[in-house]
Amino acid sequence: MSQDNFPDWFPNSHVENAETIRTYLISVRGGAPFLSGADCRLLIQWLDDQVPVPTILTTIDKVSAKRRQKRVRSRLSLSICKGTLNQLIGKSKPKPTSIEQSGLEEWLQALQFMRVSDELQEAHHALTASVQHLIASSSSDHNQKASELISACRSFQDRAWECAFDDLVELQDAAEAELSDLKSLLRGQAWKDAVEEVMRDHVRQRYPIVNAQAVWNALNQ
Repeated sequence: MSQDNFPDWFPNSHVENAETIRTYLISVRGGAPFLSGADCRLLIQWLDDQVPVPTILTTIDKVSAKRRQKRVRSRLSLSICKGTLNQLIGKSKPKPTSIEQSGLEEWLQALQFMRVSDELQEAHHALTASVQHLIASSSSDHNQKASELISACRSFQDRAWECAFDDLVELQDAAEAELSDLKSLLRGQAWKDAVEEVMRDHVRQRYPIVNAQAVWNALNQ
């Protein structure tokens, strides 16, 4: 795993997990593909403390949902997620395999009935196939299974964003209207980043059961 996306001082032992978190955050918010120095330092602390990667990714979804209720000036970052993560850590408890399987099977059924455009049929098939494979897997590593499921969700949502190209003008207009109260407070790149985050959120909400939060719910119901 390349360390090109992180500062020279970032521990190489954490790069693989950090890359998973970075790519998920960027998929949700858009904008620059790099983490700030503050986010890198916080991420090192979390990984040093062995905070499970799926818990961090679920936290990103939870914070994104809160921001949906009230659009704010700040850019989505790991630092903003800190308080929510601390609350979630205490709820992350292993479940008996039978309950975990039951939750995954219910989620898979919902995914199979999810309507998608023709352009997303292949990505949809890949997503459901991944979930079926992990349900059938004999692995008892709860966090590894969750990480793979979330990765499959991110791949689908990234493809959905790519397929939304024809809707970009409409998405941008809707995002700018939603952020109109903040337009006088944001300038230049800050405004562009805010608009892209809302645009991506609108696309992600077309498939609200395809994200880290949905995986968390399936594994912890």
